[in-house]
Amino acid sequence: MYLSHIAFGWTLERVGHVFGMNRTTVSAACRWVEDERDSRAIDDLLEQLEACIAGLYDAPRWEMPQ
Repeated sequence: MYLSHIAFGWTLERVGHVFGMNRTTVSAACRWVEDERDSRAIDDLLEQLEACIAGLYDAPRWEMPQ
């Protein structure tokens, strides 16, 4: 949920809708993750995951030849 909010810029409402949770639950989860980013290992992992998501999102689209 956190990476959807950060990497894609989705609103908390949209994240909640996609994950089947309400906005306040998503908000609490995102705050928890932000607090955990004080740990170097967690921060490094989240940065790597965000880079992977950005790479997938920015990858060129492949189309089937006709």
